[in-house]
Amino acid sequence: MNLKPLKVDQFAAETRVKMMTEMVEWLAGMGFTHLATFNFNAKATPTSIRTALKRFQWRMDRKLYGRSFHLLDHQKRTFFVGFIEHLHSNTHCHALLRSPSPEFDALASDLWLKIVPSGQLYLQGTPSVEDLFLSEMGMSPPRTLNVGDIRRIAKYITKEAHLPRQNEIFVLSTEFSPH
Repeated sequence: MNLKPLKVDQFAAETRVKMMTEMVEWLAGMGFTHLATFNFNAKATPTSIRTALKRFQWRMDRKLYGRSFHLLDHQKRTFFVGFIEHLHSNTHCHALLRSPSPEFDALASDLWLKIVPSGQLYLQGTPSVEDLFLSEMGMSPPRTLNVGDIRRIAKYITKEAHLPRQNEIFVLSTEFSPH
């Protein structure tokens, strides 16, 4: 058998492809309700971005669930997995997000502007007014993105996850929780 030696670049590329495929599948099973793009429109560092995202999650959960929000089970709170892009220009964070509250959409953009006055928040996959009404009446569950949507979105938002310093660009909202 005549085997060709595996080049380091080839090994690294195969590892990146495998990592990205597994990450997409991991994200696909989490029941996300939104794709959020948190724009900063100003210079930001990984630390300042994490701080802003932590404030967003904590303030959102406090508005939705009151002062004792941090005692709630993680499944009942706002949860997201984010990937920071373009630290040197047009800094933003794409995040797949799950919020069990139908009030999330009405509060999100204004809350983000209070935290990052130069910023913008774009939400996609937002439930329709009819979905929210039916959900509040107990007639249907809140809309979630379907698995196909999540796989497609996950491929897009993880496109830079293989780059060096990936630990700085990956944000998991549970890192902000005390327990």
